Amino acid sequence: MRLYPIQIITQMETKSVFEAKLITKNGDAIRGSIELSEKKGDLMVTLTYSGKMMVATSFYFIHALNEIRRKLEKKHISLACNAARMDVITSGMLSDMSMGTLGSVIDDQGEFTGEEVHLFEETEMIDRLGSLKEQLEMKRKLIERNRRG
Repeated sequence: MRLYPIQIITQMETKSVFEAKLITKNGDAIRGSIELSEKKGDLMVTLTYSGKMMVATSFYFIHALNEIRRKLEKKHISLACNAARMDVITSGMLSDMSMGTLGSVIDDQGEFTGEEVHLFEETEMIDRLGSLKEQLEMKRKLIERNRRG
């Protein structure tokens, strides 16, 4: 008798919902929510605010969120979450382990503090928020500095 391998596929779905605060260019706060969901291996982020909905998918939740942030920034709106903080960075290993939901806090010299934060949680540290462009530039500078030793 010969055995053949079979693949069993289940329709598993998981969701997490976070409160969201969006900041307009005038400094006004808008309340909303961020939903993270996974269905059949697709990772999706859904931002809902003021009757509007923005959706993005990726292989990491943070990449999907960054796509949404890019669209918000064109409208001069910032998302007040840990992912937008200038003192929080993502790294390959931590992103792999958390599917892009955790980030590392760095100090003013760019050194890791050992603290990890959930990227989608709301932050009150509005003065530490940065644009995607600012965050990428800061991360590039940190990588260059670490290469030089």
